[in-house]
Formats: sequence, structure tokens, C-alpha cells
Amino acid sequence: MTNNRLVHIVDDEEAIRRSASFMLKTSGYAVETWPSGVAFLKEAHRVEPGCVLLDVRIDEDVAADPRLLPASERRSHRDVAEWAGAYAGRKVVVICQRGQKLSEGVAAWLRHEGVEAENLAGGFEAWREAGGLLVETGKL
Repeated sequence: MTNNRLVHIVDDEEAIRRSASFMLKTSGYAVETWPSGVAFLKEAHRVEPGCVLLDVRIDEDVAADPRLLPASERRSHRDVAEWAGAYAGRKVVVICQRGQKLSEGVAAWLRHEGVEAENLAGGFEAWREAGGLLVETGKL
């Protein structure tokens, strides 16, 4: 990952911004943090667009640990051909359980569709084991 990949973190809790920022920076991302949606929107005209985090873990893996990386979106790897075009012109990081088959395949398909896509090395498991911030889906 090169440092030109920018992720915007918007959260009112400084500890969450700091934790998520640290994890992303150690994975090679550039990070900008914002204490509120209002603060971000006031500056949105000047900021570089960030990336989209796509969680493509299978249902069984999500059932075993239903938490998500902050701001990630759940998508099924099975129908990537149907939704890939929605991400045209965007930067995407794909997340599966171990950062292997599913995320690599989805990222390849997205790149085929013209999306700038990569997978999260080590996947959800590596993020969790490193103490990365995770959000309970029931609290979203």
C-alpha cells in the first residue's frame, strides 16, 4: 500500500479516531480525522476523496464475529458483478476473513471493472488480532 491512499475518519470520540488512525497508518494509509460530520462537511470541498471499505466475509464468519471495521460496508462476493459498477472511479479496500481468496478475487473483479481496489492484508482476523477498532453491528 502506498501512502497516497487516504482514509477519512469521522467520529466524536478522540480515542476512536486515534485508534483507527494508528491502525490504518501502520497499514500504509494516509489518514485525516474529523471530530464530527459537520466539521468534515465544512471542509469537504477541499479534501481528497477517501476509500470505501468493503467487507465480503461469508455469512458464517460474520455470524461467528458480527463486528465490522468502522465505516465498512457489507457486500456479498457472490454477486460482485452486479454491484461492482457502483464503485467506478472510487478507491476500495476489500476485506475478507483472512485477506486471501475472497478479497483477492473481489478486488481483481473490481479492478477489471475500472475500480482502484486492493485487499486488506491478513483480512479481518489480522485486524482483530492487532487490536484494530471493530464496531458491533447492533450499535450501528
